[in-house]
Formats: sequence, structure tokens, C-alpha cells
Amino acid sequence: MALRFVLSHGWGFSPAFWAPLLEKWPFTQPPIVWDAGYYGLPDLSLPAADASTQWVGIGHSIGFARLIRQNRSFSALIGLQAFTRFLGDNPPLREQRLAEWEQLSMHFDASAVATLKSFYRRCGVPGKWFAPEQCNRAALKTDLQQLKESLSLPDSVPVLILSSQDDVIVPPAILQDNFQGTSSTIDYCDTARHALGYLEPEWVLERIQTFLKEHHALPG
Repeated sequence: MALRFVLSHGWGFSPAFWAPLLEKWPFTQPPIVWDAGYYGLPDLSLPAADASTQWVGIGHSIGFARLIRQNRSFSALIGLQAFTRFLGDNPPLREQRLAEWEQLSMHFDASAVATLKSFYRRCGVPGKWFAPEQCNRAALKTDLQQLKESLSLPDSVPVLILSSQDDVIVPPAILQDNFQGTSSTIDYCDTARHALGYLEPEWVLERIQTFLKEHHALPG
């Protein structure tokens, strides 16, 4: 059975986020790379379902939520610094996160460009990859609002969550809040800010390969 992948980038980014990971891509088939339309035309298309193909979704941050909303029968889901409830469930954590979200939303409304530049610095990515002046504010604002929504993991789908101990956008507390008590596998590296797939592609790919072998999606 063929194994295919779809990559779904996070808020504020474009498909360029995946460039370092794609340079080291170890799988036979190149992935389909979604574009949320923050810097161009959106493209979230996938081929029609095929019984001979297993699909694996890899999503960064809100890109993971985008995969869940697709309601596709994935054989596995990989979340990089991902979440199902960005604000969390624990009341003190949720109160803190809501206040942070309100500040982010207010700053975005005042200046989308300044907000994105600050966001990229906090994520640890170089600004040369993106041009905030050319952003699609409407698309960014729509997905900013979606951060307040809650999602559920699909039943019976193996889930791997990879993150960084120094992520301040989706900190470890959110991962524990969202995924503790589920069957998801969670692993952390020490330092990748909120740009795991960009800054640590080899670490990410190594753990994805191990996870898929353990769940029989790849030959051992």
C-alpha cells in the first residue's frame, strides 16, 4: 500500500516553512504541501480517497487543527507544536491564554505587519522567509479567530505530537492540557522555539519514521 503525506503549515507562515524539512525528505513520494493562503492563493486540495493509499497528515500548530477539520481518513496524524484547544481547558491556564490571545488579536487589528514581525521573532524564524507587508489580512484574521475553537482527535488514529521545551507560543503546558490522558505519543526536543519543522528537520523526520514503523505504516 502506498504511503502519502500532506503538510499543513501554521498561522502566519507559508509553504516555505517546510523548505528545510523537504530538503531532507526521506520518503519515496514527495508530500502534498497545503497553502492556507496567508501569502497567496489558498490550496488545501487532496486527491480523491483511494483504497490503495495510506495518508499521513503532518501539521504545524494550527495546521494540525486544519488537518482534523479536513475529516479525512488519515492512517496517522503528526502534530508539530500542535493543539486541539489553543486556549486550554484548565481554568487558570485558559484565563491566561485568553488574555494573551486578546492582546494578539488587538495588536493584529492595529498593525498586522508589526504583529507578524514580532511573531516571527518569538517563533525563532528569520523574517527573510516571509513578507508581512504582502500578507492576506482577512485569511490571517479568520484563522486567528479559530484559535478559540475546540477540536477532538479522530478515533483510532495514531497521533504523534512533537514539540520544544522552549516554545512560548504553544508551551508544554498546553500539550499536557490537550493530550494528557489520550493515546497520543508526545516527545520534546530542548530548543526549537515555535519552529520545530524549520529548525530541527532531522530530529522531526527521525521521530516520524520511528513512529510510523511502530504503527506498521512503514516497513521495519
